[in-house]
Formats: sequence, structure tokens, C-alpha cells
Amino acid sequence: MMKTRGRWIIDASVALKWYLRDELYITQADALYKTFSVGEAEFLAPSFIRYELANALLIASKRGRISFDTAREQLQDFLALAIHQAEDDNGLVNSAVELASSFDIAVYDALYLALARQSGNSFVTADGQLYAKVRDTFSHAIWIEDIQV
Repeated sequence: MMKTRGRWIIDASVALKWYLRDELYITQADALYKTFSVGEAEFLAPSFIRYELANALLIASKRGRISFDTAREQLQDFLALAIHQAEDDNGLVNSAVELASSFDIAVYDALYLALARQSGNSFVTADGQLYAKVRDTFSHAIWIEDIQV
């Protein structure tokens, strides 16, 4: 189990659990969020997390999981959070392309890994397919269930 204090690279699969309450692992995501909200943890993410979360909320509203108005409100809530959104500089993008090729994952997912490697912080995800591909050889990756609540 990993303690919830410190700096974390989070992906949209984690942040989405704060808003879609019918997801798995919401207890762990909520515990991680609580440490952030009381100032015991800092979250970092590539800047495109905003677009990923916005798209996921829109899809959830189209599928009837939440209303469009709720999706819009939740997006505004997320955008107001003080999550440090890393600049996606050329070095980060180049590193992500190498990682994407190495792990056979999307460059978008690899940007989180590249940021974790670059910053030296752990990357927490609730994306089972992504975690399965990186868990054995990418030491910065943490599965959401391994977060201590």
C-alpha cells in the first residue's frame, strides 16, 4: 500500500472518479483527493487532462450517467482545482513518444508516464489496461487500489 501524502501524477481515470459516482475505486480516489484538498498532497498532470476529463464527462452525459448540466458543473469544478498542469514541452513529448512505443500505449497515456519520470513522482491510475502494460517495468506506476485509505 502507498501512503496518500506527497506529490502525485494523476490521470483522468482517477480524476473522473471524483465526479462519476458509479465508478469502481471511488473510495481510493476520494481518499487521494482528500489529502489534496487539505494540502497534504499535490497533484500534477499534463495540461491535456482538462480535455480528457471534459470529453469523459460529455460522454457520460450522452450515455445518461449524468445530465449535461451536471457535466458542465463538474468540469467547472475540476478546472477550478489547483492541479499543476505541466507544460508539455518538446522534451516531455519526445519522451512520451519513446515510452508509447516501448509500452505499446497511446502517446496521451505516455505523457503521464513521461511526466512521472521527469518529475520523479509516482503516477497513479485507474486505467486497468494501461496499468497492465506498464506495471512490471515502470516503477513510478501505482494502481489506484494500492493507495492506502
